[in-house]
Amino acid sequence: MLVLASLVSRVQAAPLATADFLEDPGGRLGPDTVIGLQARFHPLPVRHGYPVLDRGFHRAVYWLRLGLQAPRDRAARYYVELANPLLDDVRVYRVQGGRALQMAVMGDLHPFATRPVPYRNPVF
Repeated sequence: MLVLASLVSRVQAAPLATADFLEDPGGRLGPDTVIGLQARFHPLPVRHGYPVLDRGFHRAVYWLRLGLQAPRDRAARYYVELANPLLDDVRVYRVQGGRALQMAVMGDLHPFATRPVPYRNPVF
């Protein structure tokens, strides 16, 4: 489950504006290649108001494309939580000028102390 949370005075969950996925069965694609494959992304199914990618345990790589929209009437800090503590390798990129810039690496294959937010689930 993906959760967009605003940390103002307390945590509030809100659905993402858009969430799409691309399956990479062999894990051969790189971030700059994925940017060019816009037409191959599919919308994530929504359950209980939140987009969910539930594929079970296997070796495929899933690329997620998130479109985030913050309310314009107030400034806040937003976090995206991948609500699964068993994810092995999570890499977060920001697309700028058609290129992928790596922002964070986390997951249970990486030291917990390197997470941008010290929490059991991957959060960025």
